[in-house]
Amino acid sequence: MHINKHTGWLRRYIALASILFFTTFAFSEPTYEVRRSDKHIIHIVTFPTQAFQAHLVKAQDALFGRETVSSCAQRFPTAIAINGGFFEMGENTDGIPSATLILKGEIAGLALKEHFCLVLSENTLKIVPCHGQASVCFGTACVPVTAVNKAARTEDVLLYTSFWGKRTRTPLSGRVEIAFDKNCQRITSENHGNCDIPSGGYVVSLPRDKVPQKGLSTAVLNITLSPHCSLQSKDSCVTGIPPLVLDGKIIPAIYEWKTTFGTARHARTAIGVRANGTIVLVVAEHHSARDVNSFTLGEVRVLLRDKASTLDPPYQTKLNTIPIDQVLKLCREEGTTSGVEGLTLLELAQLMLDLECIEAINLDGGKSSSLYFDGRIVTQKEERPVSDCLIFEKRAS
Repeated sequence: MHINKHTGWLRRYIALASILFFTTFAFSEPTYEVRRSDKHIIHIVTFPTQAFQAHLVKAQDALFGRETVSSCAQRFPTAIAINGGFFEMGENTDGIPSATLILKGEIAGLALKEHFCLVLSENTLKIVPCHGQASVCFGTACVPVTAVNKAARTEDVLLYTSFWGKRTRTPLSGRVEIAFDKNCQRITSENHGNCDIPSGGYVVSLPRDKVPQKGLSTAVLNITLSPHCSLQSKDSCVTGIPPLVLDGKIIPAIYEWKTTFGTARHARTAIGVRANGTIVLVVAEHHSARDVNSFTLGEVRVLLRDKASTLDPPYQTKLNTIPIDQVLKLCREEGTTSGVEGLTLLELAQLMLDLECIEAINLDGGKSSSLYFDGRIVTQKEERPVSDCLIFEKRAS
């Protein structure tokens, strides 16, 4: 049969297009693996960066409060999700990020020291050094901020963002508060606390003795984090402690770690990046036995609140009336073991290196460690609500 040159070209084009389509489709799908041994259960997910849109999501869309990873993930139609950064637990601080948490350029938390962040830009994910800094300047005199989105103490210079709420909730007397817009330009100044926080803007709250008698009208706010994480470009950033792998090597500090945070085996969550842009998620489970007498009062309060729905009906809304025997029962259940051990930081770092990561970082772990895949939580049976989650949404093909 005779084939003219146009028909031959068309067939070659169709064949090439088919190969490209198959390759794109095949390699855009995530892979999920569970490694089981006598002591370990380790979940591993890999997928190409370009096939998924990364989101950093704050629980309850608010500074305070926590939410399970599965609850966060279900806001998206097709998602893979893990727990994110470290956070505070307790009645008055529950869910507040312990370090840096920035969502599309909006500050929920800012660590005012050197640390490492996982940065989510439009189409990239990277692990970089960060150093949060904030100050308010009156002419040439600058006053450094000492805390961000925290309850006021007398001596603190505080920066509040709209994540904190509508007002600063600081004491009325003894403070001066200056409001700034989203571009850090002064809006107004007040000679008292508990001022309104402008939407998308900031308020700096200072002890009165730190403010110059003249110059309030010239106040300028300066906020920086890192050249790698820009508030102006709407990046999202979350602190990881510590980085595990940088430039294809385990960082030296991992070998020298002395505290049990690094040397003991715990449930762990980590994220890494390969040289070709593939994202690697790792969640190692740990089911530990714990003595009832080791629970602190704060942990018991959080446990009661998290388990309220499992209590007898009379106690679900009146936690302060629960008999001590039921409290002890909950603590025993919380501390039961099934013999599954987590990983040390060095073991985790070595695993990320073995998985060909050139960069990797440790996220919050322990009972926070959770992986959501294929529409369900695939890690430990019961989730602990967390402060924030990393969501990877499948892009439309």
